[in-house]
Formats: sequence, C-alpha cells, structure tokens
Amino acid sequence: MNFFRGGVRCTLPRKKFIPPTSNADYLVNLLKKLEVMMAETLSKTASQCKFEGLTPILNVKRISESIDYYVNRLGFAKDWDWGEPPTFASVSRGGVCIFLCEGAQGQSGTWMSIFVDNVDALYETYQAQGAIIRQAPTNFPWGMREMNVEDPDGHRLRIGTPIEIPSDEVDV
Repeated sequence: MNFFRGGVRCTLPRKKFIPPTSNADYLVNLLKKLEVMMAETLSKTASQCKFEGLTPILNVKRISESIDYYVNRLGFAKDWDWGEPPTFASVSRGGVCIFLCEGAQGQSGTWMSIFVDNVDALYETYQAQGAIIRQAPTNFPWGMREMNVEDPDGHRLRIGTPIEIPSDEVDV
C-alpha cells in the first residue's frame, strides 16, 4: 500500500488476510479489540486531563449588594453580570474569580481560602474600607498567617500568607 506523507512516497507492507472461521468469531474478536482500544483511550484521556482552575459559586440574597461589597470593600473588580435584572455575576482580583448567584446554587456560610503575598497589608486596607473582619491576621500551626473576612451573606474568606515562624497559641 502506498501513500504520500510530506511529499515523500511511503510504502507499507501488505498483511496477508486470514479469513475468520465464522462471521460470529470474527465479530467477537473485533468487539474485543475495540473494547481494549476504547478502554486504553479513555484511560489516557482521563489521566491526561489537566485541571485549569476553580471558581466558587456563592449564593447571595441581593446580587447588587454583594457586588458592591466585593468591589468597594474587598477590592475585587466586577467582570460581568447576567440577567435583567442581574441574578448572576463574576468578580475577580488577581488570579481569584468568584461567581455570585442570587437565590440559587449553594447556601450561605461557604468557606474558602485565598492566598496572598502580604495578609497584614491587606488587613489594614480592609479595616480602612470597612470590610467585615472576623479575625485579625494570626499565625497558625499549618504554616499560614491568616485573617478571616465575612461577606454580607455569611460566606467566609480565609485570606493568608505562608509563614515559617511559630504559630500564635490559638484554638483551631
């Protein structure tokens, strides 16, 4: 068998066709081969799937108030909103994106961790902007200095910076 690849003529050796003993045997063997090929393909596909990111979806009571809080108190930017009036929106800051959904998808009280390079500077900014701070920056035994911030719907943001110093003696 001949074919062209990149302008070069390639010749494949011919395989001798051996007829199956019966059509049923042939179909059974073909199905077994297909099953093995599909299993190998699915296994490769699943193991090669790279996760790209994570975006939490927070249930909020009033989307306009939530957007205002994330933008004006926490320093996020409004990416977009959807609906008339809006019931779904996206806010982001740096590499962190959060979806806000009015009256659906989840419940209040969701916790999330956000990693920053200077939690102490952010704490001072958040104090000046009137953010709801539930815990000032504290050193924890797991090697993080974290503060705890709450939004108007009761969602908690554990915002922290990695540290290599001893923890403050706090109950966790």
